[in-house]
This record gives sequence, C-alpha cells and structure tokens, in this order.
Amino acid sequence: MSGPLSQEVPVTDTPRVAPWGSPPTPLLPRWYRDNVPNVRLSAKIRIENPAVITIGDLESFWDGTSSPIGSPARRSLLYIADTYPPPASLVVIPAHVDRAELLDRPLRTLTANTLLRNEFLTGSDSLSVGHLLAIPNFGMASLLDLMCVVEAAPPVYLETPVSTTASEPLEGGLYTLLTNQPLPEGSGHSRNLVVPYFSAMVVSMKLTV
Repeated sequence: MSGPLSQEVPVTDTPRVAPWGSPPTPLLPRWYRDNVPNVRLSAKIRIENPAVITIGDLESFWDGTSSPIGSPARRSLLYIADTYPPPASLVVIPAHVDRAELLDRPLRTLTANTLLRNEFLTGSDSLSVGHLLAIPNFGMASLLDLMCVVEAAPPVYLETPVSTTASEPLEGGLYTLLTNQPLPEGSGHSRNLVVPYFSAMVVSMKLTV
C-alpha cells in the first residue's frame, strides 16, 4: 500500500491555461501583434499595465500584472479587433484537429455553446476567420476568445506514430509545428501538438520519434 501523499505540489513546465483576459493568455492574437504592432492602446488598457503603450507591447503585458483585466479594457480590445479585423482567410483551427477537444479549453460559455450548437466541433477541415464569423451569434468577442485561448493552449490531434516533418504553410499564413508525444495506456497512437504560428516566417523542422 502506498504511503501518504506529499503536501507539496511538484513544479512542472506545463503552461497554465486561462480564459481570455486572464494571465498568461494573450490579450490579442499574434496576428495583431505581428501586423499592427504600432497601434496605440487606449487608456482603459494602459491603466491595467502602464508599461504597455502599443499593441506590440502586449507581448509582455502579463510581466507587469497578474490580475485579470476589467470589462473596460476588454471592450477596448474588442474595439481594436473590430477596427483592424484579421483577413477572412486566416486559419484559426488547422485541418485534422479533434475539434471536440476544444471543449477542454477555458472558452467562454457563449463561444463553446455556439460552436457546439452549430456543429462546428465535428469535421476535420480547417476553420478560418471567415468560416467562424459566418456562424450565427459568433461575433468578434467569440473570435478573440477562441484565437487567444488556442494560441495559449494549442489544439491536438491523433494519428499513428510516424516521423513528422513540419514545413508546409497553411492558408492565411498559419504554420504548424507537430511534436510527437505518446499517449498513455499503450494506445498505439501519438498525440501531436499543433502549434499555431501567425507569421510570414516558414517553420522548417524535421522531428522523428
């Protein structure tokens, strides 16, 4: 019989996953930080962290605060997103991802329910900004929520364990980096981490198991 559990929680390198607006989840998707970095933020956002002045500064926003942002700052971020919308072709969810697994992410209830109700948590095709914004009741707030949470906690998909090369760009400038990670209990499958990267730089790396 095993002994008593230790009261100390082991420290791991697993990144924390939090809802949009809470640390360490990005406040705006990488597309904004890469494409409109010099746009100034409103005072409603800067009051949360005076060190940030522009969208580009949001990269280090959580270095200066550990508290979730308030409703005024969220509304200001939504205004920015509406003013500078990402292209409709930008891929948010890559192809061949188990979309049902997205329910494990800390998405807003409205975001998750809208995807579920409209059967967008099934299928294996990629989902772009245009696809998502065409869903009834899925507005810019849900898009920001999904994009930021997925960036903080990339989706995964299952496939038989094979050597994987990640070098192909997807539509809209999204690239994936696939990391083979074995699933527990001798499933005979591998769990591949799909890392979204919104950049013009091509990821070229060959990974083998």
